[in-house]
Amino acid sequence: MKILPYSLVALILLSGCVLEDRKLDTSLSALIQEHNLTGDPSIGRDIPSISDPKAQLGMKLFFTKTMSIPGDTACVSCHHPMLGGGDGVSIAIGTGAEDVDIFGDDRLVAPGTAIYDDANGGPTQSVNSPTTYNAALQDNFMAWHGIIEAADPKAGYNGAVGGMYNPDSAYEADGTTRIS
Repeated sequence: MKILPYSLVALILLSGCVLEDRKLDTSLSALIQEHNLTGDPSIGRDIPSISDPKAQLGMKLFFTKTMSIPGDTACVSCHHPMLGGGDGVSIAIGTGAEDVDIFGDDRLVAPGTAIYDDANGGPTQSVNSPTTYNAALQDNFMAWHGIIEAADPKAGYNGAVGGMYNPDSAYEADGTTRIS
């Protein structure tokens, strides 16, 4: 007999939660409509199809090891699609891997390379590789620390307005650095 009163109390509490949830849903729906949010960040963007020639060229370059200075590491070495667009390890190992054809947890930095820290027995950098997934939706910056930054970030332009800043780029007449 004691179960009935507890069930009744639980039912009353749950009905109060449902009413609060409905109020929250109504408020949220009003905000979504007010700001014309669609839930689809690709709307208003010119994102090429993967079959587009420019996208095909980009994919070939992404998988080409000759793009790295030592010629042993491709973009895919640190941004593998099967590893969520990243490298699957806590600290990035780009060039200078023991075996350049291994990805993920088994990729190890080779002793004696520029990125090898003799004292710690591992890579010298302290970050992992950020994902490349949804890179077409980036408007403000790219790279883990935001080191490549849009000069004039406008939604939907992917940094195409005014170029991109990069500390390693040549200086412009106005003192800024740009990537074109």
